[in-house]
Amino acid sequence: MLQQEIADQLNLLSKLMDIHGENSFKSKAYSAAAFALDKLTIDIEKASISDLANVKGIGQSAAEKIKGIVQTGTFPLLLSYIEKTPPGILEMLQIKGIGPKKIATIWKELEIEDISSLLYACYENRLVLYKGFGEKTQNNIQASIEFYLNSQGKFLYADLESTVETLLDFFKKCLQDSNYKFSPAGSWYRQDSVIEELYFITDMPIASLEKYLNQLSVEVKERANNYILAIAGEGLKIRVESVSANQYITSIFVSSCSQNFLQSFQSNYSWQDGLSFNSEQELFEFYKAPYRPPFLRDFFEIQSKEEELVSDASIRGIIHSHSQWSDGTHSLEEMAIAAKEQGFEYLVISDHSKSAFYANGLQIERVFAQHAQIDELNEKLAPFRIFKSIECDILTDGNLDYDFNVLKSFDLVIASIHSNLKMNEEKATDRLLKAIENPYTNILGHLTGRLLLGRAGYPIQHEKIIDACATNQVVIELNAHPRRLDIDWTWIPYALDKGVVLSINPDAHSIEGFKDIRYGVIAGRKGHLTISKNLSSFSLQQIQQFIEHQHLKRS
Repeated sequence: MLQQEIADQLNLLSKLMDIHGENSFKSKAYSAAAFALDKLTIDIEKASISDLANVKGIGQSAAEKIKGIVQTGTFPLLLSYIEKTPPGILEMLQIKGIGPKKIATIWKELEIEDISSLLYACYENRLVLYKGFGEKTQNNIQASIEFYLNSQGKFLYADLESTVETLLDFFKKCLQDSNYKFSPAGSWYRQDSVIEELYFITDMPIASLEKYLNQLSVEVKERANNYILAIAGEGLKIRVESVSANQYITSIFVSSCSQNFLQSFQSNYSWQDGLSFNSEQELFEFYKAPYRPPFLRDFFEIQSKEEELVSDASIRGIIHSHSQWSDGTHSLEEMAIAAKEQGFEYLVISDHSKSAFYANGLQIERVFAQHAQIDELNEKLAPFRIFKSIECDILTDGNLDYDFNVLKSFDLVIASIHSNLKMNEEKATDRLLKAIENPYTNILGHLTGRLLLGRAGYPIQHEKIIDACATNQVVIELNAHPRRLDIDWTWIPYALDKGVVLSINPDAHSIEGFKDIRYGVIAGRKGHLTISKNLSSFSLQQIQQFIEHQHLKRS
């Protein structure tokens, strides 16, 4: 974490220097050092200045700054730039599509120092009057700001896990000598990907609840007869509702259902108010309804599958991962050994293709060099297996990044869009359709290119894309990175109905990234994804048979 934090600080310094019009050579040097540090595998706390200076991309000056931060915990040069930069200018760096050069123009020439004023300037068509800001750029900036503002106060499920665990542990200790109860509820309990507020149910009196909340680092904003709303760090809302003991279970159930599910449940099962239950299972039994765990309480119409849903334990292999061959943190051998030691049966290594120059994408000669290493490692690590794959860029015209002679050398090809993301629905759909129809495409990667709370992704006709995947026997990735979770889980039932196989893939750029599988599993379970329809749940033998079958469609 320290290494990542320092890399972020160096990157921020580089951007601020550009905004302030400093020597571009110096700012680029700090940017290069941040990139190199982010990929570094040595312990920076133990490394000497000379050790760091000898790393390509870092150099003597940046090495001294890095060791200074390690030893003192401060970065005076960065702080000096932050002090002379308005807070609103710093916030603009969070907006997609506005780089330091454009921010400098906005600040120095338009004399705008906050995001709200910048958005208003877009509405007034003022940006197009300045060099480097055409109508398209202005529209993109407006859309990015609106998306950013609409995302404020929202948090990823993955980012709140430790907070919820801390709160539950705290109240468990507080209530251990009482009969009072405290439970998560609402969208967190339902395991939604994005959370707007943490919601809890308790049967303790409001006065007692407030006393406990005052012991935490939260600010009580609202207090009513039956609830307290508090604000924690970064604007996180925490709402706790106090109910009577006999309504405790019913309240948890009601809060955990989407409006669609709750209304349908109450209508179909003749809901009765005021009943008391000892558990949620007892509530379902009383209404003679099949039990639905909280994560399946979104759409009442979608019935639970009889077959077992995916789980963490059902994942048999790592599909879609990156190594130091492209932009990964660890070597291919390290990734493979870690996967084997964690009990996985295979690793599908999918480094970036040649067009991804920013990610050290593989030129053709490097593709075959990597394949030679894979052959050596497969002999060494057997029966564990590394499969030769590539995350192949889908080019603007829908073609893949290599010709057929190269593509046929891979066991699996994951086709993904990484560039020219600003497309309308027709263009994005047509681009994907052409890639899907390519006989060498086996898996369609992160379907919309979205980044939750960061980028909306390009609009597509989901039905058309899913239907095409069914026709062409192309697997759709459920990218498990908590900032992607793409394909969105709400489209999984449609894909399953069409007979499409999905694949929960971590898109791991490090060994640590393997852990992201669990977030894909959470999303997959919400969409009723079963083990037999998840490619990464296939055994080694099954994945080999799948690959053989996929290769037949090429001929």
